[in-house]
Order: sequence, then structure tokens, then C-alpha cells
Amino acid sequence: MESRGLVKILFNTSVVSIEEGFVNIKKQDETLRLANDFVFVFAGAELPHKFLMSLGVEIEKKFGEGLKDAV
Repeated sequence: MESRGLVKILFNTSVVSIEEGFVNIKKQDETLRLANDFVFVFAGAELPHKFLMSLGVEIEKKFGEGLKDAV
């Protein structure tokens, strides 16, 4: 989905705040204000696979493998 421009993945970031239509993200010493429609929060032990797949999100499971192209 990222390769098709549908989703942008930002590694090593933290959410500073969520506003209507925007999310503020901290990456290193910079805060980015990004236009945003949805925020997904995964605060549990199990990822909601069925829900995400119903939205068209492709999930690739990794067990002990490094992520390719991770920033």
C-alpha cells in the first residue's frame, strides 16, 4: 500500500497530538504537522488482522527477521 501511495509509514516517530484533520508527529528533533484522515492505535497484544485486512491493509508477519528498508 505504501508503494502505491495510499499509506505513508513513518518509523521512529511519536504522536505529539491529534487534531481534526491533522496529526502532529515528532521525528528526532523535528515536529511534523501532517494532514490526516485516520489514526490507528495499537495498544494491545493482538493486532486486529481481520479489521485491517477488511480495509485493504496487507499484513506481512515477521518473526525474528529484520525489516527491509526501515529508516
